[in-house]
Amino acid sequence: MVKYCAAYNCSNADTKLNRKQGITFHRFPKDNKKKQQWAQAVHRADPVSGKLWTPSEWDMICSQHFNPDCFKEINGKKFLKEGSCPSIFSFPDNFQRIDNSLRRSKRAGIVLENPPLEADPSEVHVTPATVTTDHHYHIADSPKTLKRKLDELLAENHKLRRKLRNASDQEERLHKNVEILLDKLHSKDMLSREVT
Repeated sequence: MVKYCAAYNCSNADTKLNRKQGITFHRFPKDNKKKQQWAQAVHRADPVSGKLWTPSEWDMICSQHFNPDCFKEINGKKFLKEGSCPSIFSFPDNFQRIDNSLRRSKRAGIVLENPPLEADPSEVHVTPATVTTDHHYHIADSPKTLKRKLDELLAENHKLRRKLRNASDQEERLHKNVEILLDKLHSKDMLSREVT
C-alpha cells in the first residue's frame, strides 16, 4: 500500500522518485502527548465530528514539513530528532494568519517552537476557519449529504438515459422513414438505384 503524507495541500507519496529526491515519511508518534502536538500542527478536522482529527497508527507526515535541523543522519539514513514536530505547511493565506497568531507573541517578538497543547483532544472543536482538508481520500460531507447528492445524481442519470433512449428511438424512426421514402422514389423511377 502506498503511503501518503497527511499534511494539508501535500500530495507526496512514498515513491521511488520521491525517495531519490530525499523525501522520507515519518509516522505520528505513539506517545499521546506528542501525537496530539503533531495533530494540532497539521490542523485537520474529523469529517464526522468536526473535532480535531486523530491520526491512526498508519498516518504519516513527509520530511518536507519539518525544519532541516529536526533531522539527524545515521549511516546515510535520515531520522527525526527526539521532540521534533512538523511546522512547515502551505495553508491558505487567511489560515496562516490564524496559525501565526497562535505561535507568535508580538509583544515578546518570539516564535514558539510548538503551540501549547489542549487539555483533551476529544473536547477540542475545530471550526472550518482553522481546518482545511484536500486529500483525495478525505470525505468532508456527512452521510446524509452524500446520500442526498447520490440520489440527485441518480435522478439526473435516469433523466439523461431516458433522453438518450428517446433520441435513439427517434433516430431509428427517421431512418425507417427515409428508407420508405427512397423505396417509393425508386418504385416510381424518380430516383435511380445508383444515386442511393
